Amino acid sequence: MMTVKFDLIETSQIISLAGLDPKSRAMEFANFAAREIAKTDRQNDAKVGFDLPYQTYVDGVASKNLHAVRPDGRIIAEWEFSSGVVAWVYSALREKAPVLTGAYRNAISIFADGVLVADPLAAEGAESVVIVSTVPYARKLEGISGKKYMSSRAPDGVFQVVAAVAAKRFRGQARISFGFESVIGLSSHVEAWASRRAAKRRAAGKSQTRSAVEKDLRNPAIIIRMR
Repeated sequence: MMTVKFDLIETSQIISLAGLDPKSRAMEFANFAAREIAKTDRQNDAKVGFDLPYQTYVDGVASKNLHAVRPDGRIIAEWEFSSGVVAWVYSALREKAPVLTGAYRNAISIFADGVLVADPLAAEGAESVVIVSTVPYARKLEGISGKKYMSSRAPDGVFQVVAAVAAKRFRGQARISFGFESVIGLSSHVEAWASRRAAKRRAAGKSQTRSAVEKDLRNPAIIIRMR
């Protein structure tokens, strides 16, 4: 989170408000805050590489109308950098994902502190975010265990490549790593696949070890922990 606050008393030391009536003072104050917020927003966007959302508060109320500020009021702007990191990683994964039917790309899911969320903005404030694909062939796309990569469109994998780039790009904001996470409780394709695999092993008289079942439920993932 990055917060920028503007108070009329402090602002009056930067811009001249002498001789103005209260309404004009409030207008000049709002104009100054708008310019500074726009400048800070451009700097933040350049830092993360895309448009980072922010919220403005006018006299303690969430509002985009800066000119509603009182003559003795306060304007605050807040940028949520954690959502920016998650949004960049999520967008990069979708962009790099090879597309045949779209199932793999559409199965890329976000978990914020263990809870499935609809989009990166819903991950704001989370301490830990996991992004994982819920299709069973996600491991093949990463070339796991010495196997050949499944798609020529992703010759070096998907999740591990994006994780490496993101770890460098956001090293001052988050700890980002490539790993494996269990996909459970989503009625996902990987769960159905793991169940069929377990049934085949039982039918063949093979032992059902817990580790084998757990392995089938673990897919490549990017783990983001905010600093």
